[in-house]
Amino acid sequence: MTTLAPIIESLAPLTLIVARMGGLVGSMPMVSGVAVPVRVRGMLTLALSAIVFMAQPASVVSMPELDLLTFLPVVLTETLLGVCIGMIGGLPLAMLQLAGHLLGYQMGLSIAQTFNPSMDSQGDVAGQILFFLGISLYVSLGGLDALLLTLLQSYDGVPIGAFAISQAPLGLLVGVVHSGFAVAVSVAAPVMGVVTLLMVAMGFIMKTMPQINVLSVGFAIKMLAGLLMLALTIFVVAEVASEHIVDVVGRVGDWATGLAAPAAGGP
Repeated sequence: MTTLAPIIESLAPLTLIVARMGGLVGSMPMVSGVAVPVRVRGMLTLALSAIVFMAQPASVVSMPELDLLTFLPVVLTETLLGVCIGMIGGLPLAMLQLAGHLLGYQMGLSIAQTFNPSMDSQGDVAGQILFFLGISLYVSLGGLDALLLTLLQSYDGVPIGAFAISQAPLGLLVGVVHSGFAVAVSVAAPVMGVVTLLMVAMGFIMKTMPQINVLSVGFAIKMLAGLLMLALTIFVVAEVASEHIVDVVGRVGDWATGLAAPAAGGP
């Protein structure tokens, strides 16, 4: 038992590190999708947790003994911290998919839904295009690396087992969703504007020349015009999406580095 004592003492802090890392891996973009097997995510969580555990100083890893009733809530709060970093950091990809859904609905592409394994949801072609554009931008800008670094930096302000539910970033979540919705509307605005003008023009044509079947002709025209406008503005969309990704990841990093452990006796 003397040889196993250090291992037993390390199980509690290692479990809390696994909980925080597991919350991040289970919610961060691309890794949390159903396309990545659960075993791969589990092995990745354990490997990263072991690295973080070895990098922490002994003063941080050491913690008082906890019974089961007090240990389980601490595990949940540690998992919540990782989920907050991964979920908020991945919202730009969801907003790009929302922009694709908005412009795809206007073009009539919503009738052809496809399954997106990365988001575990249905989407149209335009949404898939913008989503994979966002993934490539996210990887090229180092978004995944930034989220992992943010998690590591969170240990400076909140040691193992010191995170409280009252520190959950509700204000940051609302702000990111608000700005992301504005970005989604601005990305879809050019295509939606062109399609709206086409619908108004087809309305005049239908009134002046009723012998033309506007429904059959206009359906193809809307798709072609919308896809052409999307192709013309794709570089602008990439620039706007890149700025939004950098802004969101930076805000998540500022929140994590600004965390402080609650005072003793606090919630």
